[in-house]
This record gives sequence, C-alpha cells and structure tokens, in this order.
Amino acid sequence: MLGSALQHDRERCLARALLASECRSAESSSPSSSKTGLPMLLKIRRSWCGTTAADSSSTPLMRRQSLSLGADGWAVDSMPTLSDPVPTYVQGCSMMAAMCLGFTAGREEEGFWLFIHLLEDVLGPDFFSRQPALLGYHGDRAAAAALVASQSPSLAELMGVQCLGESISALASRCLLSGFVGFLSGPPLVAFWEELLQVRCTDFPRLPLISWLAGLVHHAEGQLASALVGLSSDEAVPVFFRTVQQAAKALPNNWRPRVRVSRAQVLELRQISKAAAEKYRSAQEALSLKEIHAKNVSASLDRTCSALLDAMKFAEVSSSAASAGSGAAAAQSSSGKQAHRAFARGERDPLKYLQHQSAARAKWCSKRNGSMFLKVHGTQAHRSVRQQKQHLDGRTKHMTRDNTWYSATAAKSPDPPRHARPFI
Repeated sequence: MLGSALQHDRERCLARALLASECRSAESSSPSSSKTGLPMLLKIRRSWCGTTAADSSSTPLMRRQSLSLGADGWAVDSMPTLSDPVPTYVQGCSMMAAMCLGFTAGREEEGFWLFIHLLEDVLGPDFFSRQPALLGYHGDRAAAAALVASQSPSLAELMGVQCLGESISALASRCLLSGFVGFLSGPPLVAFWEELLQVRCTDFPRLPLISWLAGLVHHAEGQLASALVGLSSDEAVPVFFRTVQQAAKALPNNWRPRVRVSRAQVLELRQISKAAAEKYRSAQEALSLKEIHAKNVSASLDRTCSALLDAMKFAEVSSSAASAGSGAAAAQSSSGKQAHRAFARGERDPLKYLQHQSAARAKWCSKRNGSMFLKVHGTQAHRSVRQQKQHLDGRTKHMTRDNTWYSATAAKSPDPPRHARPFI
C-alpha cells in the first residue's frame, strides 16, 4: 500500500521534481554560462527574440508580435496561413506543457518558448492541426502500426492486421498526443523527452514517438501473447491497452526501446505517415462536402415546406371565401327565381319586382366593373360605373313604362300568359 502511494506521488510531481533536477544538473555542468535555462532554450530564445532593427523594418509584423495567447492558452497567430495552421487543443497538450515547464525548473518564459519549439519545430504544425483535425497524428498512428507489425510479427499474426491496427490506434491516442506523460515511469519518460527535444533524426523529427511506442509493445509482447489467447477483436483491444499500460508502469529505470530503425526505414515510415495523413485529409474533405450538401438540402426542404404550408393556408382561405360567395349567389338566385315565379302567378307587385331585378342587375354590374378595374390595375375600363348606372336608369324607365302595359293586361285577365315576362 505504501509503495503504491509513493508511486502515485512520484508520477504526480514528475514534471516539477524530476525534470527540474535534470535541468539544474544540466545548468551546473556549464560553469561559463551566467544565464538561466538550458543551452537549447537560449538558442531558441535567440532565434525568436534576437531580431535586429533591419529585420523589424523589413518585416511588417514580427513573428513574436503576431503571437498572442488565446483563451485556451495557445499561442495563436493573428495571421494564420495554409502552411501554418492554427493548432487545436487536446487534453494531452496540458501534459506536454507541464513537461516543458518542468524542464525549465518552473520558469514560465523559458517553458513557453520550449513548448513553442516542441509544437512548431519538433511535432510540426500539422500534428495538432485544427482543420483537418490532428492531421499529423493520424499519419503517425498509421506509421506506428506499420512499425509494430514489422518489429513484432508473431503478435501481428496472433491478433490479425485489423485488430492490431485498432489496438495501436487506442494506444497511440493515449501516448502520442500526451508525449507518454503519465504513461511511462519517471526515468524512461525523461529519457524519451530528451531524445524528442534533441531532434536526432532531422528527416523525421517525430520518430521517437513511433519508435518508443513500438519498443513498448515489443517489451510487453510476451504478456500480450498470453493475455490475448482466445479473445475476440472487441475484447482484445481493451486487454491490449491495459497490458501495455501495466508493463509501462513497471519499466526499470534504465529501460530503453530495443527498436533500431535504419535510415531507409525512417524514410519509409515518413512516407507511410504522409500517405496516411493525405488519405485522412481527403476523407475529411469529402465528409465536409457531404455535410455542406446535407445542410443545403435541409435548408431547401425547409423553404419548400414553408412555401407549401403558405400555399395550403391560402387555398383554405380562398376555398372558404368561394364557398361563402357561392352560397350567397345561390341564395340570391333562388330568391330571384322565387320572385319571378311569384310575379308570373300574379302574387307580387310588378313594380317591386322590377325594382328588385334592377337592384340585382346594378349589384352585378358593380361587381363586374370592380373586377375589370382590378384586372387593368386601376386604369379606366371600357365602361365606367357612371355609364353603367346611366344605362341601368334608362332601362329602369323603359321597364316602368312597360310595366303599365303589364298592369293593364293583368287587370283584364287574372292569369297572365306564361310567355309574358318583363324585359330586362
């Protein structure tokens, strides 16, 4: 129980205790240096901050001035370009920043510039790229799977290509994105970071990430072979991860990966990483285009549905108005027919009948003239309302004059002939 507590405490204060002592020992080994920080940090600071007046006059905005801390603590360039994408944030970034701060014995300025050196010079701008997300990491993950398959062929044969790839992917998301912080024991972790920051392989600066991951899997190959027997692919991935994690916690202090990579293999791994990253980029671009197309189709469908709803509402209103109008017209027609029959049977005064018919005619003509004016958008029609009224007045006088004859005829004979109709 006490040993477990001590191990947990050592892992917790690793970035501030063990790495700070390494930094102090490195500083004490160079008595001629009067400045603080590692020689590599001083070189980085000179490359970033040691600009002359000529450089500042020729450059509109210096690199150091264009960098600013964002809300998430990242150094964000105010003028990002395609060759220098803005990095994204993952949980492992804080672990890497803690390691950089530990290497500089807690001095924030040196730790900041070391972290910038790690992101831009060692890992590269594509490792934590925002769009496509983590482009360089996805390429290195494929390269790590290829190196593990070549270094541990028996394990690859036992698990299969697909299962091994899924297991390496789960392990890489924990190790590569955090720089093995919290995964390796203390002294091997310090040794890994020294190798990573020294950039011993200029052709592929991220090679220590891949080689140490392959070496860790190769170190736990015996335990993996006994633990993965008879397991399905779904069960093998978590067992693989836990077995390698336990083996990493129990590494001796002088442990180093036994993976030796030649220059030809380095170039091959770099090519695999680039090809996998490009394939991932193409897949993400195709997915982005599909998402944009789906959004456009969804917006078009929304507009179409809205237009259909509006048309249905308008049709309902028009149908209600037409039903009301047809009902009124039917009632009026029925009333006119009844009045006409009553006049034919002599049950109604002929003068009132003619007045009713004249009013109905005037109403119909008024509606007709209104529709004609609407059709020509307010211009004068061939017959105005005044002309229609004058015409109706003349017809009314004519029908009144004829009504005298009808009245005299009705008085002589009580049953008027059925063909006798008032002229309208």
